[in-house]
This record gives sequence, C-alpha cells and structure tokens, in this order.
Amino acid sequence: MEAYNICQSCGMPINDPSLHGTETEGGWSCQYCHYCYQNGQFTQPTMTLEEMQYNVRCRMEDKHLPETLINTAVENLHCLNRWLQRPVHGFLQHPPRINPSYGLTI
Repeated sequence: MEAYNICQSCGMPINDPSLHGTETEGGWSCQYCHYCYQNGQFTQPTMTLEEMQYNVRCRMEDKHLPETLINTAVENLHCLNRWLQRPVHGFLQHPPRINPSYGLTI
C-alpha cells in the first residue's frame, strides 16, 4: 500500500514517523496520523466529514495559520481516502489527485 505524506483522514502532514497511526499488529499506518488512527481503528469512528472540517478549522486557527490555507485544507478534506466512499448528495465523490510537493489535494 502507498504511504502518504498527509493523513488521509484529517490532512495533517505526516513528516515524522512518530506521527503515523498504528495498525492492529503494531506496525505504523501508511495512511493515517496517530490522532486519527490507533490500533487499526479510527479514534473517532463515528465522526462525520462536517465534524472533521470543524475540528481541522479549529486546530489550524489555534496555530494562527493564514485563512486561505485553512479554507483550502477544510474544503479539500472530502478528497481524502477516509471520506471518498461516502455519498455526497447521493453521489460518490471523484478520486483525488495529490500534489506530492505540497501534500494538498487539487
């Protein structure tokens, strides 16, 4: 499985091995950060996309990041693997294209 440079749940950069989530057998997750995924399960399995968007916005605002960066991150969460197969207005979303230089979905 491909290793991602951003969490496929929240979009957080995973640029350090200690930030990776863990699988059931103890290995690191190649898709998710340790905030979103531990021991092979999502830490908040019932979280909706809208709740994640709110959470990400709050965390990024706490870090005093530029509003344009926050809006881009929040608006593109739906393209991450965790949220791809969830219907949006009755339709499945299109697969994302990842810009590996920036880790942002375009």
